[in-house]
Amino acid sequence: MQGLTASMPGTAYVDFTHTANTSLPMIGLMPSFSAGGTFCGSFATLIFKWVNRQIYLSLAVLAMGLSTIFLPYCTEVWQLWLCTFIYGLGTGAWNGCNNVVLVEMWTNLSSSMLLFSQFLWGVGTIIGPLMTANYVIGNDVCPGVLPEECLSVNTSAGTTELLPTLECSEQCLTYNRQPALEIPFIIGGVLELIGPVLYFAMYFIKKYHYINDLSEPTESNKADAERRAKLVPKYTILTCISIVFLFAMCSENLFAAFAPTFFQYQPVLRIPASEASLMNSAMNGAFAFGRLISVFIAYYVTPPYMIIVQLFITLGGYIFLIVGQNIYACLWASSIIIAFGFSTIWICLFSFVGRYTPLTNVIGGYFATDFIENDPNVYLYLSLGGVVIVK
Repeated sequence: MQGLTASMPGTAYVDFTHTANTSLPMIGLMPSFSAGGTFCGSFATLIFKWVNRQIYLSLAVLAMGLSTIFLPYCTEVWQLWLCTFIYGLGTGAWNGCNNVVLVEMWTNLSSSMLLFSQFLWGVGTIIGPLMTANYVIGNDVCPGVLPEECLSVNTSAGTTELLPTLECSEQCLTYNRQPALEIPFIIGGVLELIGPVLYFAMYFIKKYHYINDLSEPTESNKADAERRAKLVPKYTILTCISIVFLFAMCSENLFAAFAPTFFQYQPVLRIPASEASLMNSAMNGAFAFGRLISVFIAYYVTPPYMIIVQLFITLGGYIFLIVGQNIYACLWASSIIIAFGFSTIWICLFSFVGRYTPLTNVIGGYFATDFIENDPNVYLYLSLGGVVIVK
């Protein structure tokens, strides 16, 4: 459900410019506020010595579901920023701790289980854009009516005013997008509320307990700690992995968040908003499929090799997209290749660092757009730059 709600706002960025009466560059700051919330939320892992992790995560994900529900009701841009920041707070806490719990529970099989968990997240990202596809209209004045079909007049203030024509009626010019947007976002938010309610109930029905074997000073544990220290110093690994996370996640999140907007502003093709949502769903399908097959590959291939291969796939996809973006089929194919390339990098990095130092809540927390409107290719160059730096 988190994957479902996380994939929905990006498909509605252009529509939010109308519901919140703001510009696309201001809407483009929503991922920045989400990232800021994720950064702050990751520090919640520091308080789990005093606050029960299960209770806190239940409340954090509850806030994520509620913030999703409120998005269509935001009539000011700061309200959109606040909702995405709250959503990010929950994401930071969840990403830092959920993965740690899976590593605790599955130890040597953690790579496959982390990938399977994220595969389910990827399934949600397929459904999210499909839910919004029939309710977003992007740059249309009203459903099925383009701005070019209205009479365009320049005002004395230097702005453009649209006037009615035969195709563009007065009713069309006053079309309210909010009621349509409420439907998918309320459904998505309510579905996400199911998880934290069940997780909270589990605390009272069957509370989760973790026994840290490494806390006992046995000879085996001492030998394991010495082996880890000899391979690579712990803080060196954490620093290097954090740098990789910085640029890899920047590129992945930038691509995922702004792909539907980029498709709508692509200079030649100008994909309609509903079709851009479908393209985003197809991308997310490739993303989820990559995680599904990696569940089995992880039994035989170590995380570093998986990361290297995925980065090469992503790099090839970006080159293909930059060269062939003006061709409809190439735009589809290259976007799917890039999404497939990004599919396992996040989880493989988590599993990789677990080989050198025991994963804890603190380490989990440690990991934790006017350009598109005027020059859509800048979006591609920024994403590609992050991938090149990671390589």
